[in-house]
Order: sequence, then structure tokens, then C-alpha cells
Amino acid sequence: MSKTDKNWHKGFEDDVKWMSRAVFIRKHGIYYANFFDQYHEELQDDDSSVEPQSYWGHLEMDDGA
Repeated sequence: MSKTDKNWHKGFEDDVKWMSRAVFIRKHGIYYANFFDQYHEELQDDDSSVEPQSYWGHLEMDDGA
């Protein structure tokens, strides 16, 4: 992969993370809408499988006394 291809691919990955779907499609084209959708579906699936207590454990508030 050439340096230009690597830079383009990195920019593409960054864009899918923070852009809205409409802005992403406007910049990269409707051809890549499926990529955007798959990325966000996987992200949503990963986040919903972790319960906060199983991740952090049981936390108790310290009243400072």
C-alpha cells in the first residue's frame, strides 16, 4: 500500500468515527454508506453488551465521614 493509500485509509477511518452519516456520504460518496452503517452497527453491538457493574464492579459512594 502506498503512502497516499495509507493516508487516505486513515482519514477514511477517522471520518467514519465522528461524522454524521449524511456528512460522511457527502464527502466519500453513497458507495461507502454501507461501510458507515456496518461500522456503527458493530460499535452499537459492542457497547450494549457491557453492563457498567460488570465492567467497573460494585462501587460504593464514600460519604467522606
